[in-house]
Parts: sequence; C-alpha cells; structure tokens
Amino acid sequence: LEDFPSVARSAEEYFNVLSRRGPFGGSGGDSEVVEADGIRRAEGCVLIRDPGTVDQIMGLVLEAAAKATGADDVLLVVYVGHGYAWEDVRDDDTHFAVRTSKPGRPWTWLPWGYLNWAMRPRRGTLGPGLRVLVADCCYSSKLRAQSGAADRSMPESLPLTTDDHGLAIFTPLRPAGPDVFTYPEGCEWLGEPWKDCTRFSGHFLKVLHSGYDAGQEAMKLGEVRDEVRLSMRSCGVDRHHPTGLLLNGPNDMTPFLENAVPEQNRVRMVLTTFEDVVRHLESG
Repeated sequence: LEDFPSVARSAEEYFNVLSRRGPFGGSGGDSEVVEADGIRRAEGCVLIRDPGTVDQIMGLVLEAAAKATGADDVLLVVYVGHGYAWEDVRDDDTHFAVRTSKPGRPWTWLPWGYLNWAMRPRRGTLGPGLRVLVADCCYSSKLRAQSGAADRSMPESLPLTTDDHGLAIFTPLRPAGPDVFTYPEGCEWLGEPWKDCTRFSGHFLKVLHSGYDAGQEAMKLGEVRDEVRLSMRSCGVDRHHPTGLLLNGPNDMTPFLENAVPEQNRVRMVLTTFEDVVRHLESG
C-alpha cells in the first residue's frame, strides 16, 4: 500500500460511498462506524485496508454470504490490488494478492475459484440474491463468471435472460480481451477526491457517487457499466482500457444499488437520435 497510495485511497472511497448508498448502507450517511484490528465496519460495509492472509478474507466473505441469503440481497466484494494468473495453475485462474503473498508462490495468493465459492450462499450454487465482484487489478480480463473445469468466459450481456439473481463481475479490462495489465496511477481529469484513486476505481466511484439522471430508484448493472465506459472515454486520457461486465444469471437490467440522483432531478429518456436508440438497446 505504501508503494501504491491510489490503492489505499480507492478502498477508503469505496467504503465512504457504499456506506451511504443502499442496499449497503443508509442514504443519510449517519451509520455508526466501528474500527478494530484494521477492519472498519458500518452497517452492511466492511473495509479491510491491508488484508494479511487469505484466511482473513475468506472468513469475512463467508460471514457476509451467510447473511445475504434473501432473494433481494446483494453481496458485493471489491478488490483493489495486485492480480496475477499462472498459466499452469488452476486452468489459468486469476489470483488476488494479500500481504503475505509472494511472487512465484501461487499458494500464498487467493484464487478466484475459492473467492467465488465463498460468495455463494449455497456451496456449489449461486442461490437467491445477487453477487457482484469489482476486480480492480491486473489479469482481471481472465476472470470467469462460472467456476469449474469446463468454464468459459461469459458474454458481456445476456439480454434474453430474465433472472434477477446470479453473479456479475465488473473489470477494468475487457473480459477475455488481450490486455492483462492495469495502471494504478490516478486520472487528473476526475478532480477531487477521485483523481487520487486508481484510474478504473476513480471513474467507477464517481459514477456510483453521482448516480444516473436518466435512471430509476436503483441503478442497474448495465447502466453502471455504460456510465463508467462513457466517463472513461470522455476524459480522453491515454491507457484508459475498455471496461467490462461479465454476467452469469442476471442481465443488464438487474437493479444493483441506490441511484444517488433524487427522483425530482431524474429525467425521462427521450430517444430522438439513432445514437440514443443504439445506446438504449445496448443497455438492455
């Protein structure tokens, strides 16, 4: 974290934003915050600034998954840090680093397969509710929305499905794309406080914080993805990779989190141009 202050800043801002946004926290932002042993908690949010071991992360995710068993529950896991994939380990599975991880020793890293398993309320099945992973790390393009030996990367949207539960993965890289490296440097175009986060998290957080003025009470998975892409394209800064969204079960129109734009300030989308229609169709 000392070498990459943008990683720590991103984690802090995710906690600040999500703890004030339903379903992860209260809209008023007056949730009681408790901190002990490097872990900060507020209602439905837990922040681990510098996870020491794989067991620590797995324990907290299992604890959260055991609580999020209802059909309307959303379990969100955000990882900002180092990611790697060994071609000869677990079918090229993406691994996440913790403080005790060591280069060239994959058994000291957290494999996505294990984290995927822990996020499921019923071991081996997705079960009810929505599971979401935000993976701001290198090799996130290799993540898969399913687990098992026969897994393949899922397409970026499944508009013909109607389920509102399952697994969604936001990545700074295009799923199954050629890019594997991301950049921890911030984006000056974003302004305070987002410019001090990583580039992807800065744009992602700004969208979550600002909301979507053409949306409804809850921002949908596809709306979040499209707004992040639009934000990253609009600033014109180099090395802004195209972001992705993997889906296994839910579709683009699945509600994700509370829209920060008050109802009286939202606008009804009017499709007047060809581009408006295309964008509307692309979002589900």
